[in-house]
Amino acid sequence: MKLFSLTVIRAALTLALATTLTAQDEPLSPEQVEQAQEARAEAEAEKLATIKEKLKYFASHVGEWVGTEEYQIIPTDTTLTTTDEWKGLFSLDGTHFEMHGQGVSDDGPTSYKWICSYDPEAELYRAWYFDSDGNHELFKMDWDEARKVLVWVSAADDDERVSTFFMKVEGNEIKGEGATTIAGSNEPLIKHTMTYKKKRIRI
Repeated sequence: MKLFSLTVIRAALTLALATTLTAQDEPLSPEQVEQAQEARAEAEAEKLATIKEKLKYFASHVGEWVGTEEYQIIPTDTTLTTTDEWKGLFSLDGTHFEMHGQGVSDDGPTSYKWICSYDPEAELYRAWYFDSDGNHELFKMDWDEARKVLVWVSAADDDERVSTFFMKVEGNEIKGEGATTIAGSNEPLIKHTMTYKKKRIRI
């Protein structure tokens, strides 16, 4: 079953609101209705173009990647290392970017998925994380022009943990580092590093 397009719903609401506001005066003329519809279509087209333009950042992430991630758990003085393999691809006509992968640690394998997009109104990237262990998390992302890195910050309102991560692509390599803290504290609970290399395509 296909849900009604949000664009169609918003256009209908816009038209209904305009009709309500002018009902006490006089009804909209056919020309006014057409102008309202054209304005809405232009706004939606501009929004879509902005999302696709911003998502071009992830073009460097397309492909298959292999690497490792390391988590230093400070309170227990332990380190967890995972070997990861994931694939990056665009979806939904270029309005989203997805990363599908699997990490393997001493606890066994975990499959996961990231879904990334761009919010033109808030002017920032958003990313949703899901895995086969039932975990999920929401991140906000923004580009740091000075450092040439994408900054990921966890965005869960009901969690006191704050995870900040800096991710950079250099050719066929992706590197990242970050930390998890408790809100209001700069002392890290977990330090996180990662490095990935793109798989070579054999012809």
